[in-house]
Amino acid sequence: HVLPAPARPQLPPAGPGPAGGPEQPVRVHVVGADPLARVGITTLLSGHPGIRVTGESTPGPRLATALRGPRPHVLVVHGPLSAGQHQLLAEAAGDDVKTVVLGAAQPARAPAGVHGELPGTASAGQLAAAVILAAAGYAFAPAPPTGHAPPLSPVRPDELTQREAQVLELLARGLSNGQIAQTLS
Repeated sequence: HVLPAPARPQLPPAGPGPAGGPEQPVRVHVVGADPLARVGITTLLSGHPGIRVTGESTPGPRLATALRGPRPHVLVVHGPLSAGQHQLLAEAAGDDVKTVVLGAAQPARAPAGVHGELPGTASAGQLAAAVILAAAGYAFAPAPPTGHAPPLSPVRPDELTQREAQVLELLARGLSNGQIAQTLS
């Protein structure tokens, strides 16, 4: 459910240009209360050639300080935010920074400045596509719910062995089975 942008975006295109030359990547800042989720999202997005993660931080007053460096084109926000946190986020980001919310059930009407929402089960490719769409000025809405999704795994993250965690991290980066085997051997 992609809605066209009201005006032509002012960003340079992300990824390789028509002649194969590099273009400016989409700059992303990851925001969320859970440090493990922020690192995971950063890892997923860092593997995409058209995206550069400029930083990550918690929501709240320190976000404005974190955004003083290279201005991101897109904020990826993980988890639910209170109305006050959305207000601080909007003030810190300004009008030129787009926001993609990942893994949070938002109110029926998304707060101002939110350009898209994705479920917490979104793949790395879906997240990267959402970031690039938002940077280009598009807004998108989540697909209608199809019912309650079962848990992805009955195993909690703290029950994984170190080797299993390594394999999952490589999977999250998009490596094939062969590439994982080669990396771990």
